[in-house]
Amino acid sequence: MDSDSKKIPISIEKDDIRVNFEQDSTFADDLFSAIDSSGLSLVELSKKTGISESSIVRHRTGQSKPSLEMMVAYCIALRVNIFQAMQLIYKAGYNLFCSDEQKTYFLLIFQSHYFGLTVSQANEFLKKKNIQTLEWYATKKGEKKIVRK
Repeated sequence: MDSDSKKIPISIEKDDIRVNFEQDSTFADDLFSAIDSSGLSLVELSKKTGISESSIVRHRTGQSKPSLEMMVAYCIALRVNIFQAMQLIYKAGYNLFCSDEQKTYFLLIFQSHYFGLTVSQANEFLKKKNIQTLEWYATKKGEKKIVRK
């Protein structure tokens, strides 16, 4: 059997390509929709992402804009497909294709959807590669900021 005739198992499901956001919706609308579709509670999403409950509420109501790293954490925790992730990240004002770090985030989102990668696993990988992690800490003002590792 020659290499061209070998069967490669391909499986593409509707969930792999579905983008259930309205074209004229806002970032907050789309984030709210993704959270709602996931079935995760606010507490569960906070635990999975490391983002405080109050920050999640501000993001999904449009009161504040999450950082790119927060967006990646959302996409991984919500296990959205890559098209949904790209739409969310674009509407939040970011692009995943500028730097090697951002391309790495893209691949981590992909792995979360297909292989169940978690935010904590992504952070371990990012630390090993000396790339910005998705971890947060509270400042004196109560805001969340990036911890550079």
